Amino acid sequence: MLWLTGCCQIGDVTNPNYAPVLGVARVLRNDVQLDFGTLELDNFEAATNAVPDVLAQCQRRVSETSIDPEYEWAHVEGRTFISGYTYIKVAQEQEIVPSSDAIVRRLGQHKPGAMNSLYRKALAAPTLQDEEIRIEVKVTGMNSEVREF
Repeated sequence: MLWLTGCCQIGDVTNPNYAPVLGVARVLRNDVQLDFGTLELDNFEAATNAVPDVLAQCQRRVSETSIDPEYEWAHVEGRTFISGYTYIKVAQEQEIVPSSDAIVRRLGQHKPGAMNSLYRKALAAPTLQDEEIRIEVKVTGMNSEVREF
């Protein structure tokens, strides 16, 4: 299945109202194993050329035994982009146990308020106490855009 929707992640004409379909698609892929692709379009009328190409990629992906298939595309200003979303199987990830000599990293700043002074400092992982768990962070993000209201 390929779902056509408006842009919510890329381009000048993004609309957050389109974002829930991406969340639903990701849940359906992970929890129900539904083959559910999405194509974000910045202009529904001008995107008629992109839909056949992406649909062909989507159908070709189903016939191949791809380890990490593409599920999300965006067609913006005449170009088609592939999402950076990475699919994982949670059950398999839960089986991985970190070693006891794990290294953790702490984000610090040499000069408070200056983005270019950020650095990561490696530290030894603290010993866990009873009823404590260790969470392995795979991805983090930061938005440095400043908006005036």
